[in-house]
Amino acid sequence: MNALHAAHPAPPGAPRWQGATDRLSFDVSGVRQALLDLELPVYLVDVDGATAAGHHGQAEPGGLPLLAYLPPLPYRRLGDP
Repeated sequence: MNALHAAHPAPPGAPRWQGATDRLSFDVSGVRQALLDLELPVYLVDVDGATAAGHHGQAEPGGLPLLAYLPPLPYRRLGDP
């Protein structure tokens, strides 16, 4: 498995994520696939120094460090084809 690792840890006070870690993708292929599905939100999470991506969960206090959140961007909102 080709895992991703965050270049820098999430800073203190950064938003946190809560959800089922077994539904996250930790490999490059899975993270890429999550980022390419524009119809769903994407959470990038730091799990013990590894970067993982998923479409579920929520930003809440007390969870794992949330590295990034991308809201859904349906194709119909990208402009006139």
